Amino acid sequence: MTVQLKEVALFGAEAPRFGEIKDALHKLGPTGHEAVTAFESLVAVGIWSKDENLEILREGVPLEPEPEVLRAAADAARRVWDRTLRVDWTDRDTFSIDPASTRDVDDAVTCWTEEDRLRVAVHITDVTEFVELDKELDLDARMRGLSIYLPGKVIPMLPAAISQGAASLMPGEVRPAMSLIFEARPDGTM
Repeated sequence: MTVQLKEVALFGAEAPRFGEIKDALHKLGPTGHEAVTAFESLVAVGIWSKDENLEILREGVPLEPEPEVLRAAADAARRVWDRTLRVDWTDRDTFSIDPASTRDVDDAVTCWTEEDRLRVAVHITDVTEFVELDKELDLDARMRGLSIYLPGKVIPMLPAAISQGAASLMPGEVRPAMSLIFEARPDGTM
């Protein structure tokens, strides 16, 4: 019955098995409000929270990666990347605007003056060191396309082993990144 309740909460009378459960729902709430009744029932028994994001569930966005994706992430996180192909920015003060509690730091900024110009480097995590094209991690990440931030919950685009570990631009860690460097002249033009 849980599957049918979820379907009705998400799709109302259009749910594939609506007919199997509509009589039970009509005993719990008024006709025409089956989706609300189903949702409230799932919340009451602790299957969903009152803040459950039904749109994400309707779209079929996976809330948790499959076991093979988690294994691929763990393997990728252990991969050693070639530091000789990159510029080392560890001698410069670099910061992120993420809150201190953030574990998935995917961008950071470095500022300095050179001659009469302000220079700003924006560093973006380079996940290509860990995510292979058309493999488990890539295919799983494509389903989301981005990390989804909800009240009290984050559905990361990549598993934590990558997003909060191997690719996170955490303080004191050397990580692969792509850097975009901007230059501001004294008159403010870039």
